[in-house]
Amino acid sequence: MTKSWAAPLLAAVLLAGCGSEEVVTPRDAGVDREILGTWYPWDIPSYVPPGFDADSFPEATVTFKDDGTWTGSDGCNGQGGDYEITADGAFSAGEPGPSTRMGCANVPNATVLHSSTKAAVENGMLVLSANGTTTGRYLREPQASPSPSVSDVDR
Repeated sequence: MTKSWAAPLLAAVLLAGCGSEEVVTPRDAGVDREILGTWYPWDIPSYVPPGFDADSFPEATVTFKDDGTWTGSDGCNGQGGDYEITADGAFSAGEPGPSTRMGCANVPNATVLHSSTKAAVENGMLVLSANGTTTGRYLREPQASPSPSVSDVDR
């Protein structure tokens, strides 16, 4: 038995997509799309910037590209590598490629990525974790200095 409203509703849904150039699928809405672009470290547990060149912290970045690669900086040294992420946030990053070793904030972005197994974007913040423990949190805007430890911040 067919409901009398089912056929017109189906036709309306099918026609609504006609002429639209961008189709949003569930994959488009996943964390694998949300992480694309540049992120700045905000909190990395156990990271304490060195006394010298700590002002290079705002220069530290991680940029995720849709080709499965990431580039970034620890504050002055270039970094990069590959990564994989699923729409539900399962995450892995290979060993980072070669990097220069100039003295600066030396934010351990590459270590955070390589040790993380899960990624989520929560309230505009990228949260990376492994085994239920936060490995790093990142924001879209540069930060003047690291936040307090994750354990000191309300979740």
